[in-house]
Amino acid sequence: MHSVPVNHQGAELYYDDSGAPSNASVYTTLVIIHGAIFNGGIFQRVAQNAASNNLRVLSVYHRDVLPSTAFTPAELRVFKSDDPRVHEAWLGERLLEYVNLLTYFVEKGNIPAYDEGEGTGGLSIMGWSAGNCYTIPLLGSVNTALPENKTKILEKYIRSFILFDLPYHCIGEPMPTFDVLYSPLTDPSLKYPESFTKLVHWNASYYTHSPKITSCFSSTSVSTQANLDSFPTRKTIFKEGLLGQVSDLKPTCTIDRIPQEMMSSLVQSSGKKSERHPPDPPPMTPLLSPNMYRSFSDRAFSTPTTRVSGSTDANEDNGNRPLNLVWPKIKVEVLVCERTMPHCIHANLELKRRILEAERDRLRNPCQSRDVRFWLLEGYNHYPHWEDPEFFTKFIAGISI
Repeated sequence: MHSVPVNHQGAELYYDDSGAPSNASVYTTLVIIHGAIFNGGIFQRVAQNAASNNLRVLSVYHRDVLPSTAFTPAELRVFKSDDPRVHEAWLGERLLEYVNLLTYFVEKGNIPAYDEGEGTGGLSIMGWSAGNCYTIPLLGSVNTALPENKTKILEKYIRSFILFDLPYHCIGEPMPTFDVLYSPLTDPSLKYPESFTKLVHWNASYYTHSPKITSCFSSTSVSTQANLDSFPTRKTIFKEGLLGQVSDLKPTCTIDRIPQEMMSSLVQSSGKKSERHPPDPPPMTPLLSPNMYRSFSDRAFSTPTTRVSGSTDANEDNGNRPLNLVWPKIKVEVLVCERTMPHCIHANLELKRRILEAERDRLRNPCQSRDVRFWLLEGYNHYPHWEDPEFFTKFIAGISI
């Protein structure tokens, strides 16, 4: 395990490194940002399959997930605030930390630069689940929000972003109420830590959803209107019960098949517990302003010259100036697991719908915007990287080249 100082206060982000493939001088580096329940160790099986797929895997541990540096009392106060500007300032600090980390990787890690002509080298950045609360804001950041000298360096290395099975909050999509779609997070009968315990099993189970939804993740090569016409509306989805809410009996929950002694090393542990109140839930980025995430995601998938209303970024004068995004031509790969929890498969459907509606309404020009591809991982729940690491690592290597 390695660490990198990422801010002027000395905070460090830790990461696991599979190492460069011994049989190749040029390879792709996959940087993984984990979700809200498990730490970076949940990707250890991907790391074990990295070299055979010409990958180097760097699995990062969030701030406040041991052994990375705990949040300071001042940083924790954001979770007591309802002010979206406070939320955005806090998230901006985290994004800068990730930019510092990525810059360190390319300057100190002997990572091959991206050769677009040869399709070799470079970085692919993958956020899993709630980890996309960082990847999407990075994609939706404007040049004035991040150090230009560092974004320019990274421009020579970043080849793609991989958004892996993202949930509602990462794109600012409103979460259905408890009576419409079950989640331990909105279950009024559960209090922390019981809600968290149930969340772990709920999110690692298998669910069967209607083909009316899963078929929407087929190729985007057909016309925009044909795609949109095939999408069930939000009202129809809930009225007709198109999302599976009861977990399938087989396969059993992924978590139940991980040895208990291994589980204890994978579940996140927050720093400086003695300074916290044990009954309180851990500080998680999904708890921040949905409108902020909506603004970031709208910018991330718009045409760089499109004016986006509702922005919370002061540098855009409330959306009245053309966008000036960092890395405007980066490719984006969106992975959707066919049997994941309902909140993820529906969130990805809404993301795809929003992108296609933006194209229909000429708010997004496919020829000038980031290339976005959706991939359906058939038969898998939220954990293909653990359940079938050989397949998953090979698949990631294939779309990263």
